[in-house]
Amino acid sequence: MAFINISRINLIILLLLFSNEISMAQQTLKILNYNVYEGFQNDSLQKETFKAWVKTFDADIITFQELNGFTHNALEDLGHSYGHPYAVLQKEQGYPVGITSKYPITDIEKRSDDFTLGYVYARILDYHLFVIHLNPFQYTKRYTQVNSILAQAARIPKKEKIMIMGDFNSASPVDSFVMDIPERLRHAAGYEKSRTGEYDDNYILNEGKFDYSVISSVHAAGFFDAFYLKNRIYASTYSSEKYSSRNGPFGRDIRIDYIWLNKTLRDRCIRFDVIKDEVTHSLSDHYPLFMELKR
Repeated sequence: MAFINISRINLIILLLLFSNEISMAQQTLKILNYNVYEGFQNDSLQKETFKAWVKTFDADIITFQELNGFTHNALEDLGHSYGHPYAVLQKEQGYPVGITSKYPITDIEKRSDDFTLGYVYARILDYHLFVIHLNPFQYTKRYTQVNSILAQAARIPKKEKIMIMGDFNSASPVDSFVMDIPERLRHAAGYEKSRTGEYDDNYILNEGKFDYSVISSVHAAGFFDAFYLKNRIYASTYSSEKYSSRNGPFGRDIRIDYIWLNKTLRDRCIRFDVIKDEVTHSLSDHYPLFMELKR
């Protein structure tokens, strides 16, 4: 008579299920992009709030803008707190961008000199990332900057996986239905008149209209706005509830943070959200972007 070892069978089933869960987890890549408003304003409580909050997303890669006050070691320490052993910081002064990751970050290039705020290019796994923060003052400078980045991206073979993410300080022509309204245009014109010195010209309006040349350049280069790959209803990324009284050059409730995917990645996007919750309503003046890609 044959005897069946039930416990052994159960163990095998459990191992198979566990292996399947690991396999499924490895089939996606989760990315978070966040402008964290001047390095969480150097507030230790805000940093601790972020550490607890971000663990719920289990992101594989987090890209940042405005890591003010951070050193490379400080960013490494932040990353270690939520399971990211790898980090790169663009610079240790001003308004740096940065990356933390579960996976090694290689082929790093940092740009600051003529970029006002700057960007980082890096490879993680088989992905090419451009993490950027464009000039906040003049659309002509933003246009020059983004086209420099696009020229670098164009040197990468098209079959490669390329993404460009960050704070573009620019509106999209796709969102013109919420931008090109008289009240917003009047506000922008008044805002420009209040500026002096280097901000007198080419701040935001181009012949009395919002300038869309920056985002149009990204479209024309063959990149896809990941937000609209998975969403049909407009969602602003600036400003958050806590900072809703701010009335910057565009006015309130604008979308200026983006993740762009090349054609190779376009159909791999399975989720994209602007995260608005009790934490993000007050942690920064921007809302974070969360994206999940099929590997």
